[in-house]
Amino acid sequence: MAKENSFDVVSEVNMQEVDNAYQQTRKEMAQRYDLKGSGSKIDFDKSKGVFTLSAPSEFVANQVIDVLNSKLIKRQIDIAAIKWSEPQSASGMLSGCTARSSWASTRTPAARSTRTSRT
Repeated sequence: MAKENSFDVVSEVNMQEVDNAYQQTRKEMAQRYDLKGSGSKIDFDKSKGVFTLSAPSEFVANQVIDVLNSKLIKRQIDIAAIKWSEPQSASGMLSGCTARSSWASTRTPAARSTRTSRT
């Protein structure tokens, strides 16, 4: 009976939507008064699913992360999949951090979980 009612739960993210959210974030960073000219920079490696953020302060870094999160949410991307590292001092910048996403590895069979329904 359990074999008849089992199913796989697979979560896949549309990387084009993630890239679109990234592009919108960069555009907003260039236009927003509090972020324009701040020296903050965000990069996205689409093949690895990694965001890299550098900002002059932790406050500005958090503002950029908030903008990115809002763009991802609007595109129905689960932000729980993003894990930001602790801010690190970088040359010329006070705050730099990297975000690794769990969606980069969701296409492997190991990412699947099998659940059985009890009916």
